[in-house]
Amino acid sequence: MGKVFIEKFPHRPGGHCGSTAMRDILKFYGHDYTEDMVFGIGVGIGFTYFKHPEMVPPVYIGGRIYNLEQLLSRNLGFELELVEGIDNKQAWADVKNLLDKGIPTMVHADVYYLDYLRAKRHFSTHRIVLVGYDEDRGVSFVADNDRDTIQECSLENLEKARSSAWLPQPANNAYYIIRVPQELEPLERAIPRCA
Repeated sequence: MGKVFIEKFPHRPGGHCGSTAMRDILKFYGHDYTEDMVFGIGVGIGFTYFKHPEMVPPVYIGGRIYNLEQLLSRNLGFELELVEGIDNKQAWADVKNLLDKGIPTMVHADVYYLDYLRAKRHFSTHRIVLVGYDEDRGVSFVADNDRDTIQECSLENLEKARSSAWLPQPANNAYYIIRVPQELEPLERAIPRCA
């Protein structure tokens, strides 16, 4: 059994999960952007309409582009790899390995299973940042845009949240490998890439 907690992770609440998570991760590596800048450089504005009779409600409408994180990495010049579609055991082993190295890790999670949110509906592509775990207590430590402090979620419910298959997009045990260099593209070069 082990315990890891990345104490220097600079979490603050924000308006949107993906841009807040990326803002916090970039700050962890020494790059100070506002959430608005992250959303803009990631070309975040988009429109999603998804209808399926098995969803409750049967329609989902979203206002962000699906690949904000990938576009942000392209425009600022850092490496980002999305890993998904692996089994629960391997998904936790991979993320635990990153956390053991002191690397905060963004994952997709269904809000319904996150202990601290008490959500009434499923949404499987919420982005959260894992900043540690305590296997003796059976909890993970989570930075979430909806909370101003690091939260605890049981490892059992984190597994359910990460492997959720709820529509419109299953969480699919997705996590990101992010490598941020000391120098990123200056804004005068990054912003024109957003077009």
